[in-house]
Amino acid sequence: MPIYKATVEGQNFSFLVDDEPQLAGFHKTLYLEADNDNLAADQAIDRVRNELITKKLLTGDPSEQPSLDVDDIEEVSAADYSPETVEEYVWYLVDSIEDEIEEEEVV
Repeated sequence: MPIYKATVEGQNFSFLVDDEPQLAGFHKTLYLEADNDNLAADQAIDRVRNELITKKLLTGDPSEQPSLDVDDIEEVSAADYSPETVEEYVWYLVDSIEDEIEEEEVV
């Protein structure tokens, strides 16, 4: 079965930072075995959603504002994948990304 590398992007997660509500997002890269890229994308979203529900960062309520999308997916060779690969969340505050974009536009 082919192995896919999928990057899931989460957006609009609300956190309190210094007692102020802030929106945050994340990226997480996962490796999955699936018959095709569509099934791999579905599995990636399901896995991340379940992890976030377990960590109480997502309630599972479909009316909730946070969103999950597959940002990138590609088939990789078995040599590029190791079961020991760490799949971590990389969180960022939305304001910090917007500030970086504004700075790039000014230059």
